[in-house]
Parts: sequence; structure tokens; C-alpha cells
Amino acid sequence: MSWLSEITSKAEIFLNKIDQSAAITLNNESLTHEKNESYNKYNIKDSPQLSPINNTFSENDGKRTNLNMLNLSVDDKIHTANKLHNDAISQSNLMRSTSTPSLIKQDEMLFQFLNSSQPSEKSHRKSHSGPKVSHNSATLRKSSLTDTISSEVIQSYVPLKSNLDNKLLDSVKVSTGTEKTIKEVNVMHATEKNNSSGAYQNKELLTNLELENKLLKNELSVLNEELALNLQRLQKQKDETEMYQKRYENRRNQQNEDYERIRKDFEAREADMQEALKAKDSQLAVLRVRIQEVDLELKDKIQTLALVESQNEKLLKDHKDAYGFHGDALQKLQLKLEETEQEFHKTQHECNKLKEELINMQAKFQNEQIQSTEIIKQLQAKQNDEKVKLLEYELKVKHSEETACQAQNEFAEYKEKAARILQAKEKLINSLKQGVSSSDSQLMLFSELESLKQERDLLSDEIKKNTYTIEQLRSEYHDLEMVHNEGREETNDRIESLQMSLQEEIQKRNNAEDDMKRYMQELHFVRDELHKTKISNVSLIQQYDAEINRLQQQLVAKRSVSSSEEELENRLRTLTENLIHKQTTIEALGTEKNSLVLQLERLEKQYADVQNSLVKRSKANQQNDFDDLEAGSHIASISSVMPSQITRNQHWKKTVNTIDKISIQLGVFLRRYPTARLMVVIYMIILHIWVTFVLLTYTPEIH
Repeated sequence: MSWLSEITSKAEIFLNKIDQSAAITLNNESLTHEKNESYNKYNIKDSPQLSPINNTFSENDGKRTNLNMLNLSVDDKIHTANKLHNDAISQSNLMRSTSTPSLIKQDEMLFQFLNSSQPSEKSHRKSHSGPKVSHNSATLRKSSLTDTISSEVIQSYVPLKSNLDNKLLDSVKVSTGTEKTIKEVNVMHATEKNNSSGAYQNKELLTNLELENKLLKNELSVLNEELALNLQRLQKQKDETEMYQKRYENRRNQQNEDYERIRKDFEAREADMQEALKAKDSQLAVLRVRIQEVDLELKDKIQTLALVESQNEKLLKDHKDAYGFHGDALQKLQLKLEETEQEFHKTQHECNKLKEELINMQAKFQNEQIQSTEIIKQLQAKQNDEKVKLLEYELKVKHSEETACQAQNEFAEYKEKAARILQAKEKLINSLKQGVSSSDSQLMLFSELESLKQERDLLSDEIKKNTYTIEQLRSEYHDLEMVHNEGREETNDRIESLQMSLQEEIQKRNNAEDDMKRYMQELHFVRDELHKTKISNVSLIQQYDAEINRLQQQLVAKRSVSSSEEELENRLRTLTENLIHKQTTIEALGTEKNSLVLQLERLEKQYADVQNSLVKRSKANQQNDFDDLEAGSHIASISSVMPSQITRNQHWKKTVNTIDKISIQLGVFLRRYPTARLMVVIYMIILHIWVTFVLLTYTPEIH
């Protein structure tokens, strides 16, 4: 608030110069009496018709002298003062053309006398005569004319704005009204100048000084009113800044809370998604291993089925050759084998479908993870930008608060200084009333009056400049408010977009839950079908056992009937071997079906556990709990496979869990290393060939 300190310093200088000008005017009055006597004589000698012309001439001379003084004192108003000076000179030239040459001489003598430093003895002698009143009127005319000129300069130099400019115009009108009153007093003094005495002249001088002091006090009161208005405006601005600061802090706190809440939500969602992806990756790895195992088992079963078919064909040929009545039973067995093959093909097709669905789910989860990471990066960048803007707004508000505090302090200092100066002025006026006759004090008063007028002009200019700066500050404040509103709208738009993205994520989650439900229903359906197939296979096995017993009885009967015992023994041997091989294959198929059923149940439980873990993660973001649940799900899935008598024993549980872990690790190893997989396949082929060779060539011992 440097402008307010400048105003206070200039006001002090202005008041000091008032005192000096008042003293100078008192000293200069005694010097100018001689010139005024000659001028008054000329006015008395002239006719009444020329009196108004002479009055205007004297006023024009006063204007010219005052203009010269203004040009010397006020440097920043040279252009406007020159215009007024030229107008005054043109008017004076018109009036001087109508007057006599003696007026020019009197004018030159007046300038010489005013420029001289010491008055002559004649002027001291003539100062006691009557024309002193006319000199006082001339000085008052000069002071009033300087006021009018200064008001004209102010009106032409600085543009009038707002209430402060209206106040200045009122003060100028007051000064012009006082000029008229002073002129009337001067006319009255001119009529009574020859009859007044020395004491009366001193009283008139004091009255003139009092009038000037009143005018100065009026001007000071106007300036005080303007300063009071400025203070009120500053107070209003301070209140407005405090109000806007509170609103700004509230909005900032709300925005920070919203940002923190959104950030926490997105972090929680990100953690949930990452945990879900980890769980799905682990599940996919397990499923891939299990699917590979199922594929290998299916291949083995297909090979065994091919072997069984070949053996069945051989058996059919043998039975057709030996026994014609076994044809119907063998046809039934072939039909049943074809049905089992069809069922195996169906299960294989369903496994392929599950593989494709798992691959699609994995691709979807990867895409969702990429999108979530991109959204989080964008949100972090937006959050950093908003923090930078908030810091800039805080710095601007702090700067405005500091400027307001400085303005208050400077205004308080100015009040104290003005009070001191007014007290000093009152003391000086009292001292002037007591010692009017001293010439030095008159000179000082005159100079101080002139300096006060100049200082008044400077103060008016400074006040207008300050009003301009205040308006600039208001415009800057409005600009800041607009920027803040724009930032708020942008944040609202961002919040809406984030809410839309949240809704989309919620919809995606609901869709995923619907897919999970659908998959669960499909798993239930597959489980029911497998249960049905299991029941049918058990019934088939029972039928096969009954047929085998019947065939054995027939063979025993045929052996007793047949003539050659050796042929019967050979046939029985072959039949028993074939039956044993069929029983082993049937048992292997039954165990494989049971393992498939158990694997499907395990997958179902794993899906259920995953769904439960997702629900729990949405309530509380704790990864450790998820790991515990996942481990528990593995144990439960393995223990559910075993019967109740085995699951009660902790030793069996541990062994089963270790076997399951070893099988999973072995499957992962085979999946990662294709050479090992190829070696295992070759080993299985060689093993099957060796088993078939042993079965075909083995001959049991007869005891």
C-alpha cells in the first residue's frame, strides 16, 4: 500500500506549505501597497462606464500571475496550465487594447515590484494609506483565481470517475462560490478604502485570512471525506475477501475430500481387480493342468478302447466259431461300448468348450486390467493439476490479505499525522492573530498558501490514481473469481465422468457375476449328467458280471460234455484271460469316471470359493484373508474327494494334499517343458505295448 503512504506524506507537505504561504502573504502585503495605490487611483479617475473593463483587466492580470506561479510549481500539469495561460493572455490583450497606455506601465511596475526582494521606503510610507484594502482584495482575487485555475486543470487533466470524482467537483464548486463572496467583499472594501484606518485594515486582513483558512478547512474536510470513503471501500473489500476466502476454503476442503474418497475407491477397486486376476490366473493354471491330464487320460482311454474293440472282435470271432448262442450278448456289449464311446466324445467336446471359455475369460480380464491402469494414471495426473491450481489460488489470497493489512496500518499513521498537523496549524493561526504586523510571518503565510494549493492538486491526482489502482484490483479479483469458477466447473465435469466410469465398472462386475452364475448352472448340469452316467456304468458292470458268471457256467458244462480236455483247457485259459483284461479295463474306466466327477466337483467348489472371496474383498480389502481362503478352498476340495472315514484322519489328509500338490507341480512341469511331455508319451506307449505283449504271451501254471 505504497500509494496510501504517499498520500499521507503529501498531505503533511501540503499542510506545512499552507503555513509557509500564509506567512509569505502577510509579508508581501506591505510590499505591494504602493502599486495598489496607483492602480486604485487609476480606477477612481476612470469613468463609471470603464469600471467593469478595468475590473476584468485586473482579474486577467491576477490570472496571468497565478498561471505563471502554477507553471513553476506544478510540473505534471504544464500542458493544461499553458492552455489556460494562453486563454488568459488573449482575454487580457483584448481588454488592454481598449485601455490607455498607462495600464501597461502600471502592469510592468507591478511585476517589477512583485519580483523585487526588499520593499522601498516609499512603499512603507504609503502602506499606511487607504488603498491597502484594495491590495487585500487583489490578493484574495489571486488566491481565488488560482483555485479556479487548479480546478480547471484537474477537470482537464484527469478523467472523473465514481464517487470520489463527484466529491472533487463539489469541492471545486464550493471554491468558485467562495470566489464570488470574496469578490463582493473586495468591491465593498474598494468603496470604503478611503475611510478606513490602520486598525480597520488589520482587522480586514485577519478576516481575509480567516476566510482562506475556512476554505482550506473545507478542502481538508472534503479530502477527509474522500479518505473515509476509501477506508469504507477497503473495509468492504476486506470483508468480501474474507467471505470469498472462507467459501474458497470450504470448496477446497470438499474437493479434497471428494478426491480422497474417489482415489481410495479406485485404489480399492484396483486391489480387488489385481487380487481377482491373480486368483483367476492361479485357477487357470490349475485348470490347464487338469485339462491336460484329462486329455492324456482320454488318449489313454481311446487307446484302451481300441484295444478292447480289437479284443472284442477276436472274442466275437472265437465265440461265433465255438458258441453260436453267445452272439446276442456280444452284440449288446458292442452297443454298450459304442454308447460309452459316444459319451466320451461328448465329454471331450465339453472339455474343449470349457477351454475356449477360459481363454476368452482370460483375455477379458487382461483388457479390463489394462483399462483400469490407464484410468488410474489419468486420475493421478488430473489430481496433480488440481493441487497446483489450489496452491496458486492460496498465494493470491494471501497477497490480497497482506495488502489490506498494510493499507489499514498506513491509514492509521496518516490519521495521527493529520491530527498533529492540524494542531500545529491551529497554534500557528493563533500566533498569527497575535502578531499580524510582522512582515516575515506574512511572507511565510503567502508561500505556504501557494504550496498548499499545489499540494492539494497533487493530492487530488494521487487520489484519482489510487481509485484507478483500486479498480484494477477489482478487475483482477473478478478475473480470479472467473478462473476459480471455471476450475470448479472442470472439476464437476471430471467428477461426473468418474461417476460414469464407476457405473460402467459396476455394470461390468454385475455382468461378470451373471456369467459366473451361468457357469455354475452349467457345472451343475454336467455334474448331474456325470452322476447319471456313473449309475448307468455301475448297472452295466453288474450286467457284465452276471454274463461272465453265466458264461463260466456254460463253459464248465461244455467242458464236461466235450471230448477233448486239452481244447477246453485252452479255451478256458483264453476266456479267463480275456475276462480278466475286460474287468481291469472296466475298473479303470470306472475309476477314471470317478476321478472326472471328483475333478468337476473340485472345480465347482473352487468357483464358489472365488465368488465368495470376491464378495468378501468388496467389503474389506485384505489380501491375507484372500490367501487363507484360497488355501482353505484347496484343502476342502481335496478332502471332499475322500470318504468320511479317511477325512477324519489327519495323516490321510496330509498325504492327499501332498499328492495333489505333487500332481499339480508335475502338470506344470510337463506344460512348461514339451520335451519331457514327449518322453512321457513315448514311455506310456512302450509300457502299453509291453503289457499287451505280456498278456498275449503269458501262460498260467496248472496245479
